[in-house]
Amino acid sequence: MTPLGPIIAGEEAAAESPLPRPRLPLDPLMALAVAGLGVCSILTLKTATRTLIPGDPNYYVERQGIYLGVGVVLMRSCRGSTIPTFAGRATRSTARSSSASSW
Repeated sequence: MTPLGPIIAGEEAAAESPLPRPRLPLDPLMALAVAGLGVCSILTLKTATRTLIPGDPNYYVERQGIYLGVGVVLMRSCRGSTIPTFAGRATRSTARSSSASSW
C-alpha cells in the first residue's frame, strides 16, 4: 500500500499484503555508518600519529583496531539483550555486594 493509496478495509488489506519481510539482526544503514566511522578513525590516526613513536608508526592504529574489534564483538554478543536484562544483573550484583559488606 502506498502512502497516497486509498483506505482499504482490514480483510482486503490482509489479502493484498505480501509476506512479511524477515527481521534483520542489525540495522544495515547503522552498521554501515559505524563501519565507516571506524575506518575513518583508523585512517585519521594512521596519518596523524605515524611520527609520534619512532620505530612503530602503527602503534595507535593497532590499538584502535583492537578496540574497534572488541566493540564489534561486544555489540554482537549484546544484540539480543534488552535493558531490563542488564538492569536485573546490576540489581543482583549490587544486592550481593551490599549484603557482603554489611557485617
